[in-house]
Amino acid sequence: MRICLCGRREAAEEARRESAAFYSDGIWLTITPPTKDVWQYVARAAWPTLEPDTLQRGVDQILKLTHGQPSTIAVLAQDVSLTPLEAEQRAAEEFTAAAKASLEHARSLHRLGAHLFYEIAQGQRPYSAVPGGKTEVTRALSALRAAGLLMSSGRGRWRLTEPLIGPALLGSWHDALDKAQRDSFDEDPDLMAR
Repeated sequence: MRICLCGRREAAEEARRESAAFYSDGIWLTITPPTKDVWQYVARAAWPTLEPDTLQRGVDQILKLTHGQPSTIAVLAQDVSLTPLEAEQRAAEEFTAAAKASLEHARSLHRLGAHLFYEIAQGQRPYSAVPGGKTEVTRALSALRAAGLLMSSGRGRWRLTEPLIGPALLGSWHDALDKAQRDSFDEDPDLMAR
């Protein structure tokens, strides 16, 4: 993520235009996602009584499930007083509501928006999944990206900005959690025995 710090409102507006030149009215800052070590530190501070192996496995699962996005992690770990099942149920409810709202937002942005959003959530490539001509699909993708619903992960490849919206939208929330847990055990079989 890049942030522009500047003293004049006009400079900030100018910096957002694609064709704009940006001269010394401000400074661009690049904010990178926290590293795994930072998340380990945060988890140790939040749950100091957990065993290190359990804490490590939990952080690994959360990072795989959320792709390391801080806002998504915050939803999953928002209330340390809840049991894991209660926390999972609350997060599922929140992401299901967010998925519905995102789908409605996509629908309001472009006539192909909701269809594209749903197809991308399923892992489909947009140009082959949605009939309507390349120009219309490109316009819809641009609108969804500008609204922060999608991001490009390579030429012709798109993914939802919020990683857990897809499983919530598709009704596979529990499958995504189970997969993250299995993947943690696959990487370290000794964790399964503990």
